[in-house]
Amino acid sequence: MELTCRTRREAETFGTFPRRLWRSLARVRTPTVVLYGAQSYIFVTGSATRFAAVNGRVKADAVAGGHCFMLEPPDATARRVLAELPDTQTHGTPLVADNEERVANA
Repeated sequence: MELTCRTRREAETFGTFPRRLWRSLARVRTPTVVLYGAQSYIFVTGSATRFAAVNGRVKADAVAGGHCFMLEPPDATARRVLAELPDTQTHGTPLVADNEERVANA
């Protein structure tokens, strides 16, 4: 495996985090679903479940796959994300799930 960005940039990105992170996450007001790969790193599972535990508006849900589960079966991931949205229609324009049917019928 090879990084797709410079090592220094990777370290800058993942070597920091906001102060009082969990206190801030407890105050998130938007209903949130955190999807994570069931075979991902242990800290991902712990962080997702902790986020849900400290904030009643958050649901953590493990899905099949590893750390990059969204790339393993991208169509299944897209359907899973769409299933979590309260409305799969945007201004009368169907989103991805309905576009597949429209393309197939064209």
